[in-house]
Amino acid sequence: YYFGKFNGKGRFFWSNGMSYEGEFEHGMRHGEGTWRQAQDGGDVYVGQYFDDKKHGQGKYIWASGNWYLGGFVNDQREGYGEMHWIDGSVYKGEWKAGI
Repeated sequence: YYFGKFNGKGRFFWSNGMSYEGEFEHGMRHGEGTWRQAQDGGDVYVGQYFDDKKHGQGKYIWASGNWYLGGFVNDQREGYGEMHWIDGSVYKGEWKAGI
């Protein structure tokens, strides 16, 4: 804790089952961390955060089994990334504002 806010490495659990384990700065997710939508299943993100948003390199895995590996900016896919679908389809290329 630093001035009453999370700072450094730690874990946070929301009442709806979501969790985060990783680095905090000024009470926000910041640095490397892992977010889980639910303890037994659901979406998972492993990667970098900046000011409580996915930002930098990371991997997002949907509960369906589809996954994305690449860049994020302001919580959206951005820059080079690879999207893999469970049917075997793959997109490798540039993303802008999540598209």
